[in-house]
Amino acid sequence: MASNFTYSATVPDSRDIDNTTGSCPPHALEIAARDGGVILQIFPKSPHDGANLPEPYVLFFNAKEARELIKGIQNAIDCYDQSINYHEDRVRGGVV
Repeated sequence: MASNFTYSATVPDSRDIDNTTGSCPPHALEIAARDGGVILQIFPKSPHDGANLPEPYVLFFNAKEARELIKGIQNAIDCYDQSINYHEDRVRGGVV
């Protein structure tokens, strides 16, 4: 059950990208190989150390499903108009 994270980042909540309300903290996103597949683990990050947080969402994909997910992400990227830059970089972290 050990995980070797290959990607670990802090990403904004789309409901309030800059958390101006203080009620939409960013999330941790971690990707790892585990149990013969790929897991995506997502959980809110607390601005307070030791805060009680909900259990993370842990999503499991076999290799075929993970490749389909990558294709879906690539399709979304390809649909984005690169000439218009609406957002600054907000993700912190990345490939481990």
